[in-house]
Amino acid sequence: MVRSAGNIADAIGLGSIDYAVEHLASSVLVVMGHTSCGAVKAASSGEKMPTANLQAIVDQIDPAVIRAKQHAQGDELIDAAVRENVRQSANDILAHSAVLKHELDEGKLTIIEAVYSLETGEVTRLEQDCCRERRQAIRHSGLQPFQQLAAPNCPCYHRPRWPGAGSPEESSGNQRKLPPPPRPRSPARQANW
Repeated sequence: MVRSAGNIADAIGLGSIDYAVEHLASSVLVVMGHTSCGAVKAASSGEKMPTANLQAIVDQIDPAVIRAKQHAQGDELIDAAVRENVRQSANDILAHSAVLKHELDEGKLTIIEAVYSLETGEVTRLEQDCCRERRQAIRHSGLQPFQQLAAPNCPCYHRPRWPGAGSPEESSGNQRKLPPPPRPRSPARQANW
C-alpha cells in the first residue's frame, strides 16, 4: 500500500508498486481517492501554497481540477475533482512506469479506480466515461437495463481483467468475479509460519 496526499505517486511510491507487481506477482492495483480530500480542495482553491513541497502536490492535481470545472461547480466541484484526480493518477502511474504498462498490456495487471467515502465508508468503483455515456444512453432509450458494460470499440472492453472474470458481456454493472483464493499452506509450512 502506498499512501500519499492527492494520490501522487513519486519515484519511491512507483518503485514500491513496480516491485510488488514484478517480483511479488501482485495482479491488482487500486488507485483510490477519498471524499473531502484536502489536497484536492487546496488545488481547487487556486491559492498559492505556503511551501514548495505543498505547491508540487497542488501542481500535480491542477489538471484534474481544470477538467472537473468543465462539468461541475459549487459543492459538486470537489467530488468531481476527486474523481478526475483518481483517473489522472492512474494514467500518471502508467505513464511513469514501464513495468506497470507492460504488465497491463500483457493482461497480468488490472487497475481499479475508486473513491472512498469518509462519511459512509463505502468504496465506489469509477466507471470509464465511455461506459457511463453508453449506460445513460441505454437507460434513456427505454430498453431493458443494460448488461453490456462496454461496447467492443470502447477502450474498457480491451482492458485486462482477472483470469476467469469473463468478458464485459458476462458481468453486470461494476461487479467482477474475484480471483481464486490463495492455496492453503501445507502442514509443514503452516507449522513454520
